[in-house]
Amino acid sequence: MTLVKIAEEKKIYLSLETDLAPKPFVELLDSFNSDRVTVNYDIGNSAALGYDPVEELNAYGTRITDIHIKDRFLNGGPAILGEGEADFISFFNKLFDLNYKGPFIMQAYRDDEGVEIFKQQLEWIKPYLDTV
Repeated sequence: MTLVKIAEEKKIYLSLETDLAPKPFVELLDSFNSDRVTVNYDIGNSAALGYDPVEELNAYGTRITDIHIKDRFLNGGPAILGEGEADFISFFNKLFDLNYKGPFIMQAYRDDEGVEIFKQQLEWIKPYLDTV
């Protein structure tokens, strides 16, 4: 029995996070022929790859079941929320249009400051989260 069949029987989701551009990612999702195969969207990874979040959300936004919140530099590593390449304004505006109601997972930048740097970033992202 395939994982997709198990997901369908158990009514669970198989949420994929890839580095594919929107079109090939949609083709991959379509190949499973199941609404149980969904998207785990990572705004930071997409920003690091140079993808346009609106283009991505137009392509598969209704298939997103969970979202990783982080920021990254183009072709590079992690950044404090708002200091990297992630276009949070466009992303959350489009997410609002899609009426997204799923979970957000904070994967924000961390360093030796630990909790303090996380608290600062949580405060920074809260206004965006209030829009969805």
